[in-house]
Amino acid sequence: MKNFYIDSKLNNVDMETIFKSVQSAKCLSVLQFEYGNVNSLDYISGNRAINEGIIHISEISDSGKVNSLKITNSSRSYVFFSDGDILEGGKQNRLLNTSVFIGPNSITIIPVSCVERGRWNYSRRNFKPSDFYAPSLLRKVKNIDVQRSLRNDKSFSSKQSKVWEEIQYRQTDHNKHSKTLDMTNLFSDMPVDFDKFVNRFKITEKANGAAIFFKNNLISLDVYNRTDIYKEYFKKLITSSAIEIYRMNLEEKPEETVLLNKTEIFLDEFENNPKNINEPVGEGIDLRLQTGNIIGSSLQFNSEIVHLNISELKNPVI
Repeated sequence: MKNFYIDSKLNNVDMETIFKSVQSAKCLSVLQFEYGNVNSLDYISGNRAINEGIIHISEISDSGKVNSLKITNSSRSYVFFSDGDILEGGKQNRLLNTSVFIGPNSITIIPVSCVERGRWNYSRRNFKPSDFYAPSLLRKVKNIDVQRSLRNDKSFSSKQSKVWEEIQYRQTDHNKHSKTLDMTNLFSDMPVDFDKFVNRFKITEKANGAAIFFKNNLISLDVYNRTDIYKEYFKKLITSSAIEIYRMNLEEKPEETVLLNKTEIFLDEFENNPKNINEPVGEGIDLRLQTGNIIGSSLQFNSEIVHLNISELKNPVI
């Protein structure tokens, strides 16, 4: 497709959207685009920071606490983790409740949810990044809970029982079983056809955002400040949406104009409505919005977007 431009504003800052490509397979479509001031911040991903040994993630104490982990950043780099990231190790595998921007030479306590119900003993002392990402609809359920918690008590907590219910539902649906109800088991040993399906979607050069649709209904929309971070997350985003619809034997390719228009509408709705401002976990500011149509969040630093996420409130997978 030809590049398609839209001008809008977020917090009185001009934001330009350049639509780059639309790809479809079965009933899943991915619209990639360039949004805002791309590559305007200098930071690295949590995965890279862990693999390079410049940050350490652990339980907050030897006895641990289910809904909290400690990140020690001993470097001069800012480090980004996304809501939906899975960390493996410690006494239980965990899921990040919110996106975080970790400052240099800092210690940060991050809010998490358990995604491994039947274990509370050390598999390893530190945590490593998972190859997987939270399924898109589970991530939305968690984000709704987090917004409710922010309104009620200014915390980034989610209802643990709902997270477990979502994991149990997907494991049953995909005939996956784990003694510890480990969510990563959901993604392991998927059929070869599943990987082939995911790999049909290719990253588009210079894009830093993706809107993923089931038919013409938005599953999730994510924007990252940096294109290298977007590249790290692209396949995870596709996999987390594909896991929701893969077993449906449906073929439906919406018109590109429909997807373009819906993406524009959802971005405009987030950009142009008043948002709740919250103290973030780590650096920056946390902006949240829930309307009758969407739920969204934006983590910003120095007036630049670090990560933006929008989901359609109605269940897109029916």
